[in-house]
Amino acid sequence: MELRQLRYLLAISEEQNVNRAAKLCFVTQPALTQQIKKLEAELNTSLLIKCGRGIVLSEEGEKLSRHASKLIRKVEAIKQEFINSDKSNKQLMLGVDPGLFEYTKSKVANKTIASSIKIKRMGNDQLQYELRKGMVDAGITTDVSNIKNIGQSPIVREKIYLVASKEVHLNTLQPLDLASILSEPLVLPSKKIMIRKYLDDYLKEKNLKIKLMLEVDSFEELVSVIKHSSFITLLPQSIFLKYANEEINAIELNDDGFYRDHYL
Repeated sequence: MELRQLRYLLAISEEQNVNRAAKLCFVTQPALTQQIKKLEAELNTSLLIKCGRGIVLSEEGEKLSRHASKLIRKVEAIKQEFINSDKSNKQLMLGVDPGLFEYTKSKVANKTIASSIKIKRMGNDQLQYELRKGMVDAGITTDVSNIKNIGQSPIVREKIYLVASKEVHLNTLQPLDLASILSEPLVLPSKKIMIRKYLDDYLKEKNLKIKLMLEVDSFEELVSVIKHSSFITLLPQSIFLKYANEEINAIELNDDGFYRDHYL
């Protein structure tokens, strides 16, 4: 029995899906499945049960997962005891989503700070899992809509940019404030992928309406629409920076009443 096998079992218990569990553990699905089968063979029992399109732990699997959870917490506690015994080696483990990874790295580039902080790039699902399991100490993400049962607090206010294809001359939209662009064709990320509360509340407060708006369900689709049409959009700084090398350009809006929070 190996610790990694127990971690795989806990991931399956968490996700109730082998593919998602494999992604959380940074292994392929066949590799994870093989290790679980080895564990079942060693214990001479079935640990998993198929349930519709998903998978759940059997009674024996649940029993083992309880032991595994306690054991892994104990191992992590032992590890931290040795790490904390040498203050010079103590590091804050920080999980950061891809949209903020380069920005965060630049902020901890100072050697003194960098020696005390280790940054890991990860998506929201991975961040949520590692926070709950104590594998990272804190996380920074641009979207907390799917983060549950984890303490959240705002740490920075993002600038909002007007983003358009490089074929669109932004200077023709001066004076550049929110009201001046609401008559333009506007494309926005849907509420499925981005929290729009600040913008929506701002529009309602100012009694402003977008005349022609298209919603998209992925940032990749959003960038494609911007690049190949006359649509423009409003994006937080972190999301724009993620796609800054695309054929798009941006200018900061004058309005600052609807900045968006990052969360820690």
